[in-house]
Amino acid sequence: SAIMRSSLHYGVPTICYQTGSNTDMVAGAALFIEGDNIKDTINRAVNIRNTSEYAGMIKMAELRNKERNWVDSCKKLIKQYELLLDDKKRS
Repeated sequence: SAIMRSSLHYGVPTICYQTGSNTDMVAGAALFIEGDNIKDTINRAVNIRNTSEYAGMIKMAELRNKERNWVDSCKKLIKQYELLLDDKKRS
């Protein structure tokens, strides 16, 4: 989901399926594709530019980015590896 992370980083709302971590990661900052209805979702995306809905999605992208920045994500990942190494040393 690096594409979703990148869109958040740049404050750009995105289009994606509502699966896996996308549901939480880009909530409020994405238009979710429902079923196989990609065409309608793209049309909606084109038509919301310069609207309050789009402005709200940009603000949510910025907020989500602050919640999930790369530095904090890497620190959390390193911490998990350290915990695994500690567990392995104890066993």
